[in-house]
This record gives sequence, structure tokens and C-alpha cells, in this order.
Amino acid sequence: MSRILVAILVLALAVLAAGCTPDSGDDLPPIDVAGDRSDADGVGPPPADYDGDTISDEDEDRPVNLDTDGDGMADWQDDDSDGDTIPDALEAGDADPRTAPGDADGDGQPNFRDPDSDGNGIFDAVESRDDLDRDGILDFADLDDDGDGIGDVLEIDGNPALPPDFDGDGIPDYRDTDSDNDTILDREEGTPDTDGDTVADRFDPDTDGDDWSDAEEAGDADLTTPAVDTDLDTVPDFRDPDSDADGLADDLERTAGTSRTNPDSDGDGVNDMIEVAAGTNPLDRGDSPRTRGDFVFLEPYNDPANPPSPPLDPDPLEDTLVFSTNIQVADVYFLVDCTGSMGGEIANLRASISSYVIPGLRAAIPDVWIGVSHFDDLPIGSYGSSGDYGYRNLQNITSDAAAAQTAANSLPNHYGADGPESHVVAMYAAVTGDNSRTRPAIPAPSCPAGTWGYPCFRDGAVPVLIVITDAPMHNGPSGNNYGSDASFAPTWAETQAALVGRSVRVIGVNSGGTYGRPDLEAVARATGAVDIGGTPLVYDISSDGTGLGDQVIRGVQTIATAVPLRIDAVPVDDPSDTVNAPAEFIDYIEANASGASITDPVSGEVRICTVTDPLPVDETGDGRPDYFPRVLPGTSVCFDIHAKQNWTVPATREPQMFRATIQVMGDGITILDEREVFFLVPPVVTIVIG
Repeated sequence: MSRILVAILVLALAVLAAGCTPDSGDDLPPIDVAGDRSDADGVGPPPADYDGDTISDEDEDRPVNLDTDGDGMADWQDDDSDGDTIPDALEAGDADPRTAPGDADGDGQPNFRDPDSDGNGIFDAVESRDDLDRDGILDFADLDDDGDGIGDVLEIDGNPALPPDFDGDGIPDYRDTDSDNDTILDREEGTPDTDGDTVADRFDPDTDGDDWSDAEEAGDADLTTPAVDTDLDTVPDFRDPDSDADGLADDLERTAGTSRTNPDSDGDGVNDMIEVAAGTNPLDRGDSPRTRGDFVFLEPYNDPANPPSPPLDPDPLEDTLVFSTNIQVADVYFLVDCTGSMGGEIANLRASISSYVIPGLRAAIPDVWIGVSHFDDLPIGSYGSSGDYGYRNLQNITSDAAAAQTAANSLPNHYGADGPESHVVAMYAAVTGDNSRTRPAIPAPSCPAGTWGYPCFRDGAVPVLIVITDAPMHNGPSGNNYGSDASFAPTWAETQAALVGRSVRVIGVNSGGTYGRPDLEAVARATGAVDIGGTPLVYDISSDGTGLGDQVIRGVQTIATAVPLRIDAVPVDDPSDTVNAPAEFIDYIEANASGASITDPVSGEVRICTVTDPLPVDETGDGRPDYFPRVLPGTSVCFDIHAKQNWTVPATREPQMFRATIQVMGDGITILDEREVFFLVPPVVTIVIG
């Protein structure tokens, strides 16, 4: 061996010898640097644990031999220090004696010495060693045994001797995952009081107070599935006051018998809220505002104090309504010249008025009422004869054909051969009801409200005078004026103004020659009783009265089909509520002559927005056409309803429906057609949880 190698070995042995001397300190215990009962390397041997309960003797106060349960055995020797029948090893919190023993309720008393480890008022000796909710914490130390997110202390409610069992199923609430047995987990229902009835949701059989039980709104009876959320708004049905988001609160759906989970219960394409608010049957596919020909605009509320951005518009913004222009109502009043030469005409009218004339008139216009009167001439000076009448009413306007027949039967026939006659006096008295400008004196008229003139013409009816004569007129369009002895008699100018002011159409029936025709034609023209070609409605019959009934019917048929009307659309408010719907919800209405095809919602018939000649007129100068100036009855016309934003009618909990009727008027006096338009202010359905 070389000297160098020997030297290296000697040096190495010296170093080893030095490291093994007592001065090296290797025989000292490890230093607990971390203060966590481990040795210097963080592991090391565990502290002393005499009874093997994984709680160190130090934590069990071995030096003082503390005996918690007083059984004569010190805790460091006792495997159940508090005598609660639960081994200290289970109450230790873990299997590492190096860690402090568990203190579930944080009261400073470790579980192994605490007779009520979780502080819920029920002794550990009574509580189960199981783990009900499988959360890894045994029930005696679990602050929430059933894992429903509601602490046992709250569920026991200060009555540990007899813990509450709300649903009476034998399982106390603190161990029952569905305390009210509504098939919705307490964890999902929690502690809020959604409907504010002072009953917490987990105990409330109807959490949202909508008259549908939580069990009904759960969706199924399976506790493992979450409660259903029909409208997917993240609020389950049992908490949602409007489960299907149709705008109709669930409690109102219960009342209406509609489905709270289907926004259109009858599948007719019209939302339940709209049908309930409109008063149609939401369970009948054949009954809705649409099938009734009515129109609905949704009018969400814009709060001026907190205006939305952008503002909420009506839906739809506009809609096109198609209307008929057929005349529906007319009052036909006969003014019969009863002078001596008119015997044949009077006989003919008597023979046909109830059996032929009235049915013929009603075939042309559905609602026709009849009145009968006569005239001769003023029995003054050289005019007329004794017994003549300037005007005499025999029958007020009536729907009773028999009454009209009786009046016709009482028409007199006398004197004559002294024309002209008192047609103008009779027309004036009939239209104005003024009994002071004729002779002999006649009583003042007695008419109910809603009627006018001497024979009580109905408001809303087209007034038609049938003047039957063979003579010219005193004070007529052609002259033949009365003298000073009849200065009280109305002039033609006054009479014309009265006729036109009431939109009266005067049809002439001229008997015999042409003697009376010029005046009849002039009166017809003056009152608009001319057909589309401008021909006045004056019809000739023979002097014996033959053909009188046919010509009367023909004249009224012409009024019903061939005399142009001015057509306007007028919105009328429903007086049964406090909101003026046209004022609050309608921006404007315009005449539509686009030629578009529109399906009539009532009949299903496709109708046309007729291109009229002339086109609609802009009367107000706002650039929008307002009315149709000349339309033949029976022509379909359209009007566009433009809705405006709702800034004035606040929403409430229930849907609010307001109604206006769009009336299509002929010549401003008679309703030709109408549609109801509804304006629905959707409700505010508030979801409050807490």
C-alpha cells in the first residue's frame, strides 16, 4: 500500500471518530420548530397516547389526571372521557394525536369532553354515530345532519327534547331532507319566505302563494330531481308567480281554469293572458279576440320617473283592419200626396206595404224601420181645400209592419186639382220636428232620446224620404212660392238646409206625366240621392199607381248599392272604465287604399284594401290620408291603426284590458261596420325571494 493511500485512510477515520463524540448533540430530542407536535423533520414519532384514542395524553391533561365523566378513570386512560357512549377516537376529529382534538361547535370544549359536540341541544349520547348526509362528518358532530344547508340549531328550534317534525312523518326536521313533504328538497327551498306569509318556504305548502301547491309545481315526485322551471327563467315554478311567463299570474290561471305551464292553453295561437283579459274562452280554440274579429295591441308601461332605454313600443306598432261598407240600418218614411188624383197610388201602397214593400226593403238593408205620413196643401186662401193638411204624421218610425199597414190604410184621398202642393212644408216638418210652420195645427212630436224629427228617426240610421206625388211643389226648387198669407211656410232654402244637415236622402216617385218630376229631381240632387253616374233617384209610375212598390224598393236598393258615401273611421272609447283608450293608446288612424289583400278575421274571407277613385283625402294636412270621399256601399275598405307608446297607464299585478271600438261611418251618420280594438297593459309579476 502506498504511503499516500495510508494517509487518506487515517484522515477519514479521524473525521468519523470526531462525529461520534458526545459533543455532537445527536442524543438530544428533535427540536419542534413548527410548534405542531412534530419533530424537526415534520414527522417523527407521535406524542404519548396511553389509551390509544388518537388524542395525546397532553391534550387529555394527564398531569392533573382530569376525569371529565367522573367515572374514576382519568381522561388520558378513558376511551370515552365524557361518558357519552361515543369513543374518544371518533370524537378526536382525526387519527393524528399531533393535531388538536376536534371542537365541532367551536365552544372551546373539545368533542371528547363535550356532551353536545355540535351544540344543537341534543346530547351526543342520543345522536346517531351515523353520517346521515354522507358528508364525512358523523351526525353527533355535524352542524347539519341532513345536509340541507339549514343548521340543526335552526331546525330543532330550541326544542331538543321533542324536535319539530313539520310533516308528521316521524322524522324530525333536522334529519328530514323534505320537511313539508312537498317532494322538493329543503336544500332547494331553504330559509326564505317567498310569499311573505311568515311561513318559511321549507314549511310552506304553497311557497309563492299562487294557489298551486308546491307538490303540484315540483314537476314530479322524485326528490332527487330539482324542481321544474317551466319558463327557464332560473326561478322554479314553486317560487315563480307566473310559471309559463304568459303574463297571467298562476293564481289567475287557477281561477280561469287555464294551464299554468302552457301560455296558450287551447292552442289557438292567442296567449292565455290576452284571452282572459279580453273575455274570450281561453279553453276554446274557436273563441278568441282573433275569431271575433277583434284586435289586441300590447301596451307595456314606460315609467316616466324611470324611463326604459329604449322605450317599450306597442306590439304590434300598427295593424290593418278591413271593413265592409254595406248600409246596415235605415229609416224609410213615406210622404204621400193624398190629393184627389192620387187614389190609385194610395190604393197600391195600401195593398203592398206590409206584404211586399217592407220585405223588399229589408232584403236590401237588414234593419229597416218604416213611417207613414201624408200632405195635401196649406188650406189657406186660394191654396188647398177644407180638410187639407200641410203635413200630417200617421205613424212614427217603427219596426212593426202591421202598424205601418194600419197607417197606410188610414191615408185619406180628397179634393185636389189645385196644385202645386205642400211637399216642402211636409219635408221641413218631418225633418225638423217643427210643428209651427204648417196648417192646420198639428201636435208637437213626442220622441224618445236617441231619435229626432217629427216621426222619430233613429240616430245612426240612414234617413230616407219617399215622396210620392203627381204635382209640383209650393216653395219648391222651381219656385211656385206661397204668398204673404202663408209667409210662415218654410222656404226651399230652409228645407234644403234641414235635409242636408240631417243627411236625408229624398227619393221621388213621380206618378203620371212629368208635371212633378222637375222638383223631385232637384230635391234628389240637393240631398245626394243620385247614383254613381249622377242620375237622381226619381222613378216614374203610371197614374193608376201600378209599379209603385217595385219603384220604392228599387230606389232603396239603389241607396244601398249605388249612391256613394263618405267613409270615415272613428274610434269610440268604452265608457265602462276610467281610461280613454283612443286618447291614451291610438296615435293616428289612416285610410289605406293600397290594394293589399287582407283576411277578414271573422269570415275568413280574403278582402281587398280597395284602391278607390278618388283616393283617400288628407283632411288634416298631416300627410296622412284620413277618409274616403266617395265609396259605393259594399266596397271593402281598410284603415291602419297606429298605436302609441304607453306612458300614462301603469302596470298592475293583473293584466289590464282597455277597449275602443273603431266605427266605420257612412256620411258621418250611420255605422257601416265596426271592430273592437283592445289595448292590453301587461301586468308586473314580481318575484320576491326573502
